[in-house]
Amino acid sequence: MPYLAEMTRSTLVDRYGEQVMHSGWRVRLTVDSKAQTDAEAAVLTGLVAYEHRHGWRGAEANDEPLENFRRYSNMTPAKVTKVNARSFEATMPSGENVTVGWSGMSWARKYISANRIGYFPDNARQIVNKNDIIRLIPTANGNWQLGQIPKLQGSLVSLNPETGAVNALVGGFDFNHSKFNRALQGWRQPGSTIKPLVYTAALEKGYRPDSIVSDRPIQVGDWKPKNSDQRFLGEITLRRGLYLSRNLVSIRLLQAIGISDTRDLLDEFGLDKEKLPTTLSLALGAGQATPLQMATAYATFANGGHRVQPYFIEQIYNYNNNLLFQANPRQACATCFNEKLEDLNRNLIEDYKKSIENEDSAIDDEVTVKEQNLENSDNSEQNGKALNLKVYDASPQADRLKAPAVQYAVAKQAPRILQPRVAFEMADILRDVVQRGTAVRAKALGRDDIGGKTGTTNEAKDAWFAGFHPTNATVVWMGFDQPSTMGRREYGGVAALPVWMDFMKAQLKDTPHQWVSINNRAKSKKQKQRIIEMTDDGILADDEDTDSSESEKPVKTQTQQRKSPPAEPVEVQTSSQAAKPSNSRSNDSVPQNPLSVTPVELMPPIPE
Repeated sequence: MPYLAEMTRSTLVDRYGEQVMHSGWRVRLTVDSKAQTDAEAAVLTGLVAYEHRHGWRGAEANDEPLENFRRYSNMTPAKVTKVNARSFEATMPSGENVTVGWSGMSWARKYISANRIGYFPDNARQIVNKNDIIRLIPTANGNWQLGQIPKLQGSLVSLNPETGAVNALVGGFDFNHSKFNRALQGWRQPGSTIKPLVYTAALEKGYRPDSIVSDRPIQVGDWKPKNSDQRFLGEITLRRGLYLSRNLVSIRLLQAIGISDTRDLLDEFGLDKEKLPTTLSLALGAGQATPLQMATAYATFANGGHRVQPYFIEQIYNYNNNLLFQANPRQACATCFNEKLEDLNRNLIEDYKKSIENEDSAIDDEVTVKEQNLENSDNSEQNGKALNLKVYDASPQADRLKAPAVQYAVAKQAPRILQPRVAFEMADILRDVVQRGTAVRAKALGRDDIGGKTGTTNEAKDAWFAGFHPTNATVVWMGFDQPSTMGRREYGGVAALPVWMDFMKAQLKDTPHQWVSINNRAKSKKQKQRIIEMTDDGILADDEDTDSSESEKPVKTQTQQRKSPPAEPVEVQTSSQAAKPSNSRSNDSVPQNPLSVTPVELMPPIPE
């Protein structure tokens, strides 16, 4: 998880200064290690599958030193030493000689262009030559397969819809190959994955899933938009227009509800309003968004209409094992969490004590065995008198520290941006996208409690799938760093959806069936956004809503400049006893020497 490690390093350095790198601090992330492994494997599988569909570009080099080439992901460099009719032999960096059979290279049709590949090869000599530097990938049955470093890139972001916690994040093919984090920094056109957000704005305006909208030809000035299949279906329902991804229906809806109001709602979803167009092309995804932003938006459908804030740092401990920071995110249903808080904290303490007892017992057993072995050795009596046969743990003290028991504070409610009915209706339509629409391939997972939307931009420069289950909102993006066509058939349902399916298959294993509730679990109300005007004379608030109640949304300026949410006191626990948070922010917001902080009140932001 190098991308996550770099995100963590960047966040801590930005907040506390470079000296934090030598402080011995420990950081616990929200990321699940198995989910992260599954995500990285899914993205890699999708990239390799694309390479197989588009052909072999040839060896990386010929007759060059093998040590000049490093390993990326699971792709090991190797030098071809012998080419047979239906196989070839190669030497690995370790000196091991391996043989690649025909089944491991028969995919290698010659790459001609993104839309053309050559015929299947007849023998190995059409693929590799002696002294070629190539890549080998291990297979599940213990053999080797010919591979090549993908030019295509991919990204995956998975969030917990209830809290915004990052479950897994993949920023690209391999961090050592490219440190650019596409999950956070990759601003791309979202294509049709933006349509559910536009349709949601229509539902908020009073449209219903069975409202009739025209899919007939339309012309706006010189612009004559078309559907991807060049067909027109006439009068159809809003629901059908979305699960079949009809462009003309999306444009007509945006015309009816207004571009300005739609951009405002998309901004509340988590997209950057300044990167969204002010024309009808917004309905087709002509703006820019990152995979993290799209995952945040789709989490709103999964949690019943609340806007959660993504985060990835759960706890920070200093060298002395003191808890400096404990995340306390706003929850989609704070009431649900707080009702179980007392039992949760009690169980965490009990589990912590049991784990300590088990570890101590295991250490005592290990020491006893070592002492018995020493006593039974030759000349044990003499050596015992001279040396005192006590076994000491000589490992560094920091390595022996165990994090104290985690204790959670009372959660606050995340702001509601959609009516419960609207969130439920949109989730239901997106479930139809899987059951009968452009993502019908996902039915292979055998579940009817998933929903999502495919997305493909012009000339297939970007392929997306944004999907969710009530426990998981995951977005996948595939494309080239320098936007160019991936091929005329590389739709979101071809390039991105299989990656999402591979990942979600592992995440939903043994997860019981559940779906988005139409009921307002959190008993929360949708709040209107308050607008303020920043002038030379100060800040002027509007006259409509000056109530600064706790559940109010963060205030934004008229230019919609995004700011960090206001600081909130967080009850930090150093053990079963709570440490009182400081009321002053002056000592923990700037680098200090010596390095120390008071309990953090504001969750470290994800770096841009």
